[in-house]
Amino acid sequence: MKMLNFLLVLLVVVAGANSLLFFWRGMTSVVNDEGLLQLLWIFKMAACTGVIFILYYVFRIKSAVLAKDGDLAGTRIRIACGIGLLAAFFNSLAEAGIKTQMEFSGRLVGIGEAKKRLLAHALEGIFDQNILVYVLILALFLLTGFVQLASQLKSENESFI
Repeated sequence: MKMLNFLLVLLVVVAGANSLLFFWRGMTSVVNDEGLLQLLWIFKMAACTGVIFILYYVFRIKSAVLAKDGDLAGTRIRIACGIGLLAAFFNSLAEAGIKTQMEFSGRLVGIGEAKKRLLAHALEGIFDQNILVYVLILALFLLTGFVQLASQLKSENESFI
């Protein structure tokens, strides 16, 4: 249990510090940049915020599991999966923004000018490059639902005995 706690704290410190530093850098870029580059940083900051909330919910899930409250742990896992899905979506949009910005040879481009390319790259990122991330998150949603259903069936069977 001590090793698990150490790994969890290490994960929170490393990922949390990385996200907070990236968020701080993003805030300065949002103020200074314009057009697509500004939107790109907003998407990246949303993804980093999602990572911070996921880490928070990991601690909440741990406390619910230690309290042996399966329903609360399942609810928190679903919330963390939903946040993870949104964070992955925003990260895909940010990656699409990077590709679109590179296509314009590094010159600053407005959102209206790059809208079609941004949408094409976003769809490519979601359905081609990052499909595994989305499938794993959706599989966690399903797994959580199956575990709660099995838990309810087990408790119903124990009540008959």
